[in-house]
Amino acid sequence: MRLSDFEDKINPIIVDRGISYYERGLVKEVSQQGDEFIVVVEGTDAYQVFVELDNKGTILFSDCDCPYDKGPICKHQVAAFYEIKKRCAMPDEAPSLEELLQSLSKEQLIEIIKDRVNADDTYDSKLTMKYAPEEEADSSFEFIEETIYQYMGDDGFVSYYEVSDLVEELSMVLERAKNLANPIKSLDISLRLLEESAVLIENSDDSSGELGFLIDETLEFINLLARNHKIDTETRTKFFQKIINISNGESLKGWMDYRIALLVVCLEFKNIETAKKHLLNNIEELLESLDNSSFVQDELLKIKLDLLPESKILTFLKKNLKYTSMREILIKRYMKEEKYQEVIQLTEEGEKKDQNYPGLVKKWQDERYKAFKVLGIVEKQKDLAQKLLLEGDFSYYFELKQLGEIDYNYLIEKTKKQNHGWGNNIYLKIILHENDLPELLNYIQTKIFEIRNYADLLVTAYPEDVAKIYYQYILSIAAAADNRKKYRSVCNVIQDYRKYTEGRKIQQLITELKALYNRKPAFLDELSKV
Repeated sequence: MRLSDFEDKINPIIVDRGISYYERGLVKEVSQQGDEFIVVVEGTDAYQVFVELDNKGTILFSDCDCPYDKGPICKHQVAAFYEIKKRCAMPDEAPSLEELLQSLSKEQLIEIIKDRVNADDTYDSKLTMKYAPEEEADSSFEFIEETIYQYMGDDGFVSYYEVSDLVEELSMVLERAKNLANPIKSLDISLRLLEESAVLIENSDDSSGELGFLIDETLEFINLLARNHKIDTETRTKFFQKIINISNGESLKGWMDYRIALLVVCLEFKNIETAKKHLLNNIEELLESLDNSSFVQDELLKIKLDLLPESKILTFLKKNLKYTSMREILIKRYMKEEKYQEVIQLTEEGEKKDQNYPGLVKKWQDERYKAFKVLGIVEKQKDLAQKLLLEGDFSYYFELKQLGEIDYNYLIEKTKKQNHGWGNNIYLKIILHENDLPELLNYIQTKIFEIRNYADLLVTAYPEDVAKIYYQYILSIAAAADNRKKYRSVCNVIQDYRKYTEGRKIQQLITELKALYNRKPAFLDELSKV
C-alpha cells in the first residue's frame, strides 16, 4: 500500500472518517525520524499512530494505539496518512484532487460517484439526503436509519468509541433541516432526528455527552421554527399538532425532560385558541397520570400557568404552594406588588415545609431577608444575616457591615470552628477582607500547606515566621514524595522559598533533605539541580 493510492486499499467508510478528522484539524502533532513517523490524532482521546515508509512512499508498517478492532486500518491512521502525504509532497507533484476533478468530464465524475456508491452501502443515502429536492424528506429519514444501523454492533449497541463519528454524520441531517426553505419539511426532519436520537441514547454509551448535545441542538432548532410568527395560522397549527404528537409518542415515553421541552415549545402557539385548549388538556392529562414526581409536576404547572388568564393566576398559585416553583413565583409577585408581610409569611411556611432540603431553606431565607430589609426590621435583619453568614454565605458579611452590627471577635471565634467546604472558608474570607495579619498567621501556622498562597501577604510583617513555616512545609511534602515528578515539584517549591529566606538556609534545607533521603537517587539528582 502506497501513500499515493492508499484510499483504494481501505474500507471507504474508514477513509471518509479519516478525511473528516484530517480536514477538521484533529492531527495535532507529527514527529519524524528518517522514514518513521509518530502522529498524534485527537479522537475520543489522543491516539498515537506509528507509520514506517520506504523511499518510494510504500507504507511498510502502520499501527494505532486506539481500541478499534474491526479492521486493520482505523480512521486515525487514515488521517495520519493524509498528513504525512502532505508533508512528503514535492512542489512538482501531481495536481491536487480539486484540480484533477475539475479536469474530468461530467460522465467521468458520474462514474467515480457510482464506483464509490458500489463500494460503500451508505454513500447512496448520504448523497440523496444531502442533494435531494426539498420535498423529499424521506431521504433524510432513510439516511438517519441507515447511519444508525451502520454504527450499531451485533448487540444493537453503539460503543463509546463510535458515538462521536455517528453524531458527526447525524449532524448533517440537522444542517440539511436548517438549510431548507420549507419550514414544514425542516420540522419533519428535526422531529424524526429527535425521536431516533432519543431511542439511540438508550442503546449507546454517550459518556462524552455528544449525542445529548445533538438532541439539545435539535430541540433549539425546533423552538426556533416555532417562534417564526410570520408563518400563516394554518401552517402554525400543523406545526403545533406535529410537535405535540411527538411529545406524546412512544419514542419519547421514557424521556420526560424531552417531552416537557417540546411542550414548552408548544407555548409559542398559545395565541391559536384550538392549540391553547389542546395543550391545556394535554397538561391536565399528564398531571393526572403522574404518580409523585415533583420535578415533572413543577415543570408542567409552570407551562399551565403560562396558559391561564390573569384572573385565575393568583388562585392557581395559592392552590399549588406545595410546589417550589409556584411558591417562588408568588413570592416574586408579592415583592413586585410590595406586599412584604405576605412574602415573610410565604417564606416562613416554605422553610418549615422544606426543612429537610437545605438549598430550599436558604432560598426562602434569602427572600425573607429582602423583605426585612425593605421594611427596615433591623433586628430580624441582623439575626438572619448573621445566621446566613455563619452557614456559609459571605455576602451577608457586607450586609452586617452596612447595618453597623458586627461583633468581629465573636464572628472570628465562631467561624474559626466551622468548615463550609473547600473554597468557602468564611473565617479565612473575613480575615483576608479585613487584612487581619495576626489572625492570618495563626491560620497558616495550623495549615502550613497554605503558606504558598499567603506568604507574600505575611512576609513584610512576619519574615521569620514565613521562612520557618515554608521550611516545615517543604519537609512535609518531601516526606510524601515518592517519584521523580514529585521530587521535581519539591525542588520547585525550594526555588520559591528563595524569595523568603537567605541562601545559607536554602543550603541547610538541601543538606537536611539529602541526609534524610540518601537512598533515593532520583531525589538526590533533582536536589543537585536546585
